Amino acid sequence: MSGIVVAGLDPAPISAARLSPIAASEPATGATPGTTESEFETQASPAVRRLHPGMLLNYAYSIYNAARDKHSNRPQLQTQARLFRGAQLIYTGKVVALDADQPPLKPISAVGTLQLGANETPGDYYLQVIVTDLLADKKHNTTTSWIDFEIVQ
Repeated sequence: MSGIVVAGLDPAPISAARLSPIAASEPATGATPGTTESEFETQASPAVRRLHPGMLLNYAYSIYNAARDKHSNRPQLQTQARLFRGAQLIYTGKVVALDADQPPLKPISAVGTLQLGANETPGDYYLQVIVTDLLADKKHNTTTSWIDFEIVQ
């Protein structure tokens, strides 16, 4: 699994029709529809990662060397996102299947979105993404990656 890239997006200027149908922490392949670079605040960019309470936290990562089913030639992956404030776990997303219909020998790209709480306390936060390969042997089937970001007023 690659590292995670995050960026914040102010949900106010986005109409409900333009919001991705992705529920909190449910990854999907492809980019978030209707999102342009100009909609991302400079401080909430992947390089700076300073977000405000209530923002959408968009994240992306790649998965390498996923095992593939012998009959369908498709991987069977599950993902889960978890959010920490400092060392305290404050959110655990559902374990969801990742629909990865991408060619073999190519990394599997995945994205997700979390809605930050409007009353989140300013401070240091961490997003952890856990990927489980259901076709791999039990000793090597789970990987995790995390990234830090800051919530500011």
